[in-house]
Formats: sequence, structure tokens, C-alpha cells
Amino acid sequence: MKTTIKNQQLNFLTFGLLINPINFRTILFLLLFIESITTYAQVSTHSVLEEQAFISALRTREMNQGATYSNAQNLEDLIYKIQPSVYFYSGTVNTYGEKPKNLFIDVQGLADLNNSTILKNNIELVTIKIETPSDLNTIIDLLAFDNYSKLKYVYVLATVETTSQNINSMIRNNNGDYEVFYKIQIGDNN
Repeated sequence: MKTTIKNQQLNFLTFGLLINPINFRTILFLLLFIESITTYAQVSTHSVLEEQAFISALRTREMNQGATYSNAQNLEDLIYKIQPSVYFYSGTVNTYGEKPKNLFIDVQGLADLNNSTILKNNIELVTIKIETPSDLNTIIDLLAFDNYSKLKYVYVLATVETTSQNINSMIRNNNGDYEVFYKIQIGDNN
């Protein structure tokens, strides 16, 4: 009798899959759909956030992880405090201080970035300035920063009217190697 019950259960499962292959297809479709959503979510996590939202998210992540070192505080220091820096505007490189941590560059300078004499070894933050409406048509290819071994952050600073969607569409090859964020600063925001 036990054998009959086991055979009946097995036959019922086999019969259910054979008679109702729609259930099997539905389950397979759902699994593939969930996998594709997961993959898309991983890709879309590299969207560019506004500066304050990015720093806030960084702080929240650190609090949730119980971090002892604050990357958010380090980032704020890089943005708001005086640091050894390199300025690369209009094809001219000016370096102030030893072991610069910041690189300030305009979008036109991105094309000549690897041809310049920039001290790259200690750069942690690159600030890319968008100063004219035509700058919004420039592609910001993050592969240009592959030789920057300590680079953590790419900060897009727009001083012209734009949107987060425009800035997001300018960024290429954002594979997660760097945290990318932006600020739209029109006029005097002292």
C-alpha cells in the first residue's frame, strides 16, 4: 500500500506537469523575469544622484553597516575644505600643493586628460564643470579615469540650466568603479 501511495503521488506530479504544461511554463517565465529584473536593478544602481542625496545615502549606508570610518565625511572634506588640487582648464595644468587629492576639469579637458601632465596617483575626487549649454552635449566617458588608482568619486558640477536626466545621459561606462554624483548650481549660491 505504501508503494501505491508513493507511486500515486509521483504519478500525480508527473501527470500535473504533463497535462498542465502552462504551469511549468509560467513558473519558468516568472523565474526568468525575476532574473532579468535583478540584472536590470544591478545595472540601474549606477544612476547619478544629486550631491546632497548622494552624501545622505552614503551616511545611511555607513550607519547601517556600522562603519568606523566615514567616507561621507571624507567626501565632504574633499568638496568643501581646501585640499592639494590640480586644475586643468583650457589645456593648462596648474597644481597646488603636494600629492593633490582633487582634480578640477572642464568638459573640454576630458579629451586631453590622458595627454596631460596631471599628477594622478593621489586623486580621490574629480570635479567636472559644465559651464555652457553646449557642454551638455559632451560625453563624459569614465574610462578616461582608468589610470587614477585612488579615484573614488566623480562630481559633475553644472552651472547652467539642466536636469538630472541630462547629466545621467552624458555619463558613459559607469560600471561602478567610481561613485558619480552631481550638483546644479545656477548663479551665486554662497
